[in-house]
Parts: sequence; C-alpha cells; structure tokens
Amino acid sequence: MRLTLGKFVVHPQHGPAEVVERKTRKVKGEDVEYVVLEVEDQRLQIAVPEDSLSEIGVRDLASHTRLRKLMSLLAKTGDKLEKQWSRRLKALREKLATGDLDNVAEVARDLYRRQQEKDLSMAERNLYQEAKDMLVAEVALVLDVDHEEAERTIDGAIDGVPLTRLGLDRGKDKK
Repeated sequence: MRLTLGKFVVHPQHGPAEVVERKTRKVKGEDVEYVVLEVEDQRLQIAVPEDSLSEIGVRDLASHTRLRKLMSLLAKTGDKLEKQWSRRLKALREKLATGDLDNVAEVARDLYRRQQEKDLSMAERNLYQEAKDMLVAEVALVLDVDHEEAERTIDGAIDGVPLTRLGLDRGKDKK
C-alpha cells in the first residue's frame, strides 16, 4: 500500500487516521521509511514503518459499496454471545483488536443488542464504546457527515432500518 499525504487510512487499534508526514529514521544503522498517521479526533500521531503497514493491519478507508455491505451485516442477527462474562469479554476484545471492519461492526452490534436486553458490565460498556467510536469515525469520513449523523446511521442499521431510508442506496442501479 503506497500512502500519500492527506490520504485517510484505518489503523486497527486507533481507527481512521490521516497521513500527515513521511520521514526516514535510522534504525540499527539502516534507513527506515516511516509514515506518520494522525488519528481522527484524538490529536494522536503514530509513526508506522512503511514496510510493516499490512502486517500491522493498516487498511484503506471503506468505500460506499463496502459501507452498504457493512450496514447489512449490522442488521443481521448476531452470533450467540458466550454466557460466561470473562470468556465473552475475551472473545469480543480479540475481535475488536483485529481492526477488521466486519469484526468491529459485529462487536458493536452484539453489545448494542445485549444492552437492549440487560445492563452491560463496565468492561462491556467500554468495549462497546470503543467499537462504536471506531465505526462512527469511519462512517462519518466515508459519508462526509458529522459523527452524530454517522451514529444515527449505524444505530438505524442495527435496528433494521432499510438502506434506502439510511441514505445508503446511492450507487445502486434504479430500474
């Protein structure tokens, strides 16, 4: 993946980030090319070795087509969550740590629905918020909307609102 200044990508642990700088550093006597990413809304900068981007899990921002598929995934019935709290939390953390858009969405969806049934533990609430924040940031960037609108779109998708009502039917052929 070749990154240019101003391009947005997604870091698996921090979410959407903008490429703000390229630099070379000496590491063990060798020049290593780094890409500096500034994480959306966090004023956090991360220097990532360019050769390690895919290994770390840095990926391109989702496309509109990818978002439509994501919203369909959010509307689906989720997997049954582990009953034992510690195992459930571990499985959800592992999913979230991948940074994979589908995994992040599944964590947000499953905890959103669990929250509708019963109270979440503090750890589950924190995990839910982390997953939701990552989704909201990416959806807001892709759709060019504010975070509140992105959050309403995600919640609507989880609640089963049709894509046409969410404004995500663009790009489909209308016959």
